[in-house]
Amino acid sequence: MIGRGRIAEWAAMGTVSLAMAYTARGQIVWGGVWQDAFGGNDAQTAQQFHDFGPPTQVIGNGFDDFGFSRNLAVVDTTLFGATIFFHGIHQWDAFTGDEFGPLELDSPLGDHIESYVLGIGTTTSGDLLIATAGQGTEQRTVARYTTGGHWVQDYSVRELQHNQGTPTGNEDAVFIASRYNPGAWTEKILMFRPDGTLIGIFGDELGGDVGDVEIMGNFLYAMNYTDGIYVYELAGQQIPSFSRFIPFPDGVNPDAFALDALVAAGGALYVGDTPDANWYKLDLSGNVLGAYEAEYVGGFNFMGSFAVVTASGLDCDAIRKLAAKCKRGAVKAKVKSRLEQGTTLTLSLDGKARIPVVVNAKGKANARFTNVEPGGHQVCIDECPEVCVNVSCR
Repeated sequence: MIGRGRIAEWAAMGTVSLAMAYTARGQIVWGGVWQDAFGGNDAQTAQQFHDFGPPTQVIGNGFDDFGFSRNLAVVDTTLFGATIFFHGIHQWDAFTGDEFGPLELDSPLGDHIESYVLGIGTTTSGDLLIATAGQGTEQRTVARYTTGGHWVQDYSVRELQHNQGTPTGNEDAVFIASRYNPGAWTEKILMFRPDGTLIGIFGDELGGDVGDVEIMGNFLYAMNYTDGIYVYELAGQQIPSFSRFIPFPDGVNPDAFALDALVAAGGALYVGDTPDANWYKLDLSGNVLGAYEAEYVGGFNFMGSFAVVTASGLDCDAIRKLAAKCKRGAVKAKVKSRLEQGTTLTLSLDGKARIPVVVNAKGKANARFTNVEPGGHQVCIDECPEVCVNVSCR
């Protein structure tokens, strides 16, 4: 039996920050890898994937000058990166990998963060959250910028000492996993209002070990490196309530040394595994769906950051409604939109079965999935992975 909370979780899966995009050209994934870390041939790389398996492109030497394996994020069709120093934020074309210059900031990074950049998170609205490295028990800051380079807000309290993973946020709040010492070291989740006011601290369920946080739909996913992923149901500006636990499958062992080790998007979870030099894609029960196999060179290869967003160029705000019903083992999905006639969409069931559809003159499109098993299912629009709906079959 599928619990009420699980069905709610399937209801609306959003986008977050493996830099991945569902596009008319297929799925694109970017991941950061520090090849031969601490060795004689070390190189910071950004690796592009079009599917499971090895990368289709590796940005090496040029990326060394502007990026760091921990510092990657994608918004729309732009890949953002940063060195570990105060050299600003740089941009690449998410499709081709071409570097097209720094992001001009109206307020320098050095005016907001106290140390080097240790991760770039994103909000569901597409802002960048720049996390800084910790030092002892010193207070640290996360700086928020738009993708146009405008500084928005700083987030900083005494409990923010060592950022864990990358920050995340939606229209209601910003969430930061932090390791801090109020007398003894612990790790919790800090929750801020968008204006920088601390709402509260939570995460006792994780046992003092929080590696990363991600938002998908109305749920916050928090990683504990030792056992799995803890799911919290969001409630506006109230502290989220714990919903359920997803254990890591056999053979998936995220490394506590890694940052940005968790991504949640499009009804799936992605975890980085440094010992295996892989990023694994999991379903919401924790089963492995596939692996992105990083290119590595000699010695120790450090798995860095990854992110998931829409990069299709499609106006997702033009989609007014996605509905689905199940009858006699068949799921019928309907789209209502303001999209132009002839626009092609891809409707997917549970991230597996996919049907391309064409929008008609009324902005509508339909798809029918057959031989659907009883239980809870999720229909999504691949080009806009934040647009999903749950459906239950008897």
